[in-house]
Amino acid sequence: MSKFISNLSPIIDAMLDYREALGFSRQSHMSNLLSFDRYCAEYDPDAVTLNKNTVLAWLYRELEKPHVNITDRATTLRLLGKYMTAIGKEAYELPSNFVSQKKAIASEFGWMCVFFKEFSLSSIAMKQ
Repeated sequence: MSKFISNLSPIIDAMLDYREALGFSRQSHMSNLLSFDRYCAEYDPDAVTLNKNTVLAWLYRELEKPHVNITDRATTLRLLGKYMTAIGKEAYELPSNFVSQKKAIASEFGWMCVFFKEFSLSSIAMKQ
């Protein structure tokens, strides 16, 4: 039985199955996917695709939590977007430069600066 509750749950489960078949642990992205799934169920309950506003709004909301590793969260959603695109589903993929392959910026302030520079929050419908 799936732990996921949003309309994206079958796709999230399929992505985890696919990654597990490649030798990756299901648990490596589980907490981020559960959090995103709950966010989608609450704030975008009709979503059947990964859209830019929902992805960026969730990442922005996650920045408000203490001790957040935004790189891990962004990587998880980038992988989900790439998987959905690969299986022919419409999906927003975070740009490759959004998720740094180099050492992550450690401070929350630093990430917020990068976030605001790369993406205009005026286009994000913040639902709180």
